[in-house]
Amino acid sequence: MQLDQRSGDIDPELWFPCPYREGARDILYPSAGNTFRGRMPAWCELRQVSFRVSLSELPDDLPVATRLWIRGFLAGSVPQLDDDTDLETRDRQVDVFLTTGTWPDQ
Repeated sequence: MQLDQRSGDIDPELWFPCPYREGARDILYPSAGNTFRGRMPAWCELRQVSFRVSLSELPDDLPVATRLWIRGFLAGSVPQLDDDTDLETRDRQVDVFLTTGTWPDQ
């Protein structure tokens, strides 16, 4: 898959450090078809590949635009409330998910 920055496929402001070369950047981008809840689509310009990344794999010192995009992505990924889940449990699950990017079992 080839993403084109000129066509608006990616926003260079939504970057995080590439682990393959110091100073290189990987970029988050919007895409349908998530692999697992909370995994975000990313593009590695250096390797010319798309991949999925979890919040837990990213450093804490992300740019503001990247952090805000991740917050919105995770908020939009919160699953619907199950009929058998009480609201207290649900609130705790949502808090954990929005903080870690991983949905807790209970």
